[in-house]
Amino acid sequence: MLYVSSDAVYSDSEKQISEQSETKPENLHGFMHLMRENILKLLNMKLCIVRPTLVYGSNDTHNGYGPNQFIRLAQSNQKISLFGQGEERRDHIHVNDVGNAIYFLIGKKYVGTVNLVTGNAISFFKIAQKIKDTYNVKLKYLKRKGPMPHNGYRAFNKNLLKKILPKKNNFIDIFDWIDKKEKYKKKMKIEFIDLKSRYKIERQEILKTLDKVLKKGHLVLTNELEEFEQKICQYTKRNYCLGLNSGTDALMMSLWALGIGKGDEVITSPTSFIATVGAITHVGAKPVFVDVKEDFNIDEDKIIKKINKRTKAIMPVHWTGRVCNMDKIKIIAKKYNLRIIEDAAQGMGAYYKKIHAGSFSDVAAFSTHPLKNLNALGDGGFITTNSKKIYTKIKLYRNHGMKKRDYVESYGVNSRLDVINAEVLKLRLKKLKSINDKRRQNACLYRNNLNNKFIKIPEDKKNEINSYVMLLSQAEKRDNLQKYLSSNKIQSLVYYGTPLHLHKATKKLGYKKGSLPVAEKLASKVLALPHHQNLSKGQILYVCKKINDFYN
Repeated sequence: MLYVSSDAVYSDSEKQISEQSETKPENLHGFMHLMRENILKLLNMKLCIVRPTLVYGSNDTHNGYGPNQFIRLAQSNQKISLFGQGEERRDHIHVNDVGNAIYFLIGKKYVGTVNLVTGNAISFFKIAQKIKDTYNVKLKYLKRKGPMPHNGYRAFNKNLLKKILPKKNNFIDIFDWIDKKEKYKKKMKIEFIDLKSRYKIERQEILKTLDKVLKKGHLVLTNELEEFEQKICQYTKRNYCLGLNSGTDALMMSLWALGIGKGDEVITSPTSFIATVGAITHVGAKPVFVDVKEDFNIDEDKIIKKINKRTKAIMPVHWTGRVCNMDKIKIIAKKYNLRIIEDAAQGMGAYYKKIHAGSFSDVAAFSTHPLKNLNALGDGGFITTNSKKIYTKIKLYRNHGMKKRDYVESYGVNSRLDVINAEVLKLRLKKLKSINDKRRQNACLYRNNLNNKFIKIPEDKKNEINSYVMLLSQAEKRDNLQKYLSSNKIQSLVYYGTPLHLHKATKKLGYKKGSLPVAEKLASKVLALPHHQNLSKGQILYVCKKINDFYN
């Protein structure tokens, strides 16, 4: 609560007010103020009372329409109607004192009392702007017609106060921005990874799922895994799916199933996780890099120049969950008789021209790593395909090449998605659309509130739906910005600062600095911002504000 006009409580508020200042209400109005405070204390209510003194204009000019009413409107999610824009006499308050009963120890059993003194003048406009940013409400400017309504001094009963105060036992400390003393500043902590908060939300569902699986004793290659695979087929509109123990294995097995091996070349992107090229090299083939576009995806117009008689496949990477330009890639593959393996590790729930990621190739590899939108409790992955032949081969490979328990047709590996994770993924698949929708909304919120002169996020195109496993920005002074964000308890990550062709592991391929200039430029500025579905609008606006503050 904010009370305006402490003249009613202190006899002369134009003088400096100290901790020892005696309250001398001069009229019934002042006694009512003190009475309400005592009633609230008796009711053991948590309260915040601030008394700024009006010194510009008469009481009739303001008529009580000030910060107290702004707070009330914001907390009830109503528009703030602001008369003037901080340039007229009536739009200012002069803070000479802050009165009794600022409850600043949330959760304690007593009311703390603080008096502060400042001679700063601050406009109603600035106050309204701050409250608007804190509560994410609309700010509306009105032209004054006649006297303002008398809304400032209505008595509060217990039920009304409960309704008005913020729900989660937090509050606005007006001196976060009037008085710049560090002890009154409360910083948000914005975490990049949402696994803890997600478990908190899903805890009962997860424990119930684990209990169900363990009671049955079905843990490996049982009906529950097949049910999950069928759910993925329905979601992606593909004929076949096989659960594996990682997205990396999904890539390797896709290559094996297509017969790609020693002496073959596979064209791919330098902007990806190391698993992309690791899978290619593990089957004995050679990765050939093609530079990327500003959206981090492979530049399809540069692929043809890299094709030779040894080229057997193209492996496009749908980085961040943005599907590559698969129309052009399919045309190139058909013309040169090449296979396509989609690295769709981040593509679950992503679409290109209303078609799900992984639907443009011979076979696609997906990851269910804990940091993916559709995430398991540990490593996991799966492939999708419309080819029964590829499906049959990979099904054999993932279980040691065994057709039956005592009959091995060919050497394979152990790469089976366990039933616990299959059941968890089946549960989370139901929530995937809402998760991706929220992440897209968060990306839009960043774009609309960041100063794009210094930090840019690739725009979404009309024909694509990005799943936003990561929200990557191109940030000037990236390293200094990251340090600044960290100092403000905002986590961010560099994904990744070194493109694949410049790692020690890929040195033998012959690439040097400058070989792929766009990928190198993007890597030098890339910064992933927190954007997961459990962040509030207020938290994202806070990140935007801190980023803009850094550049300003």
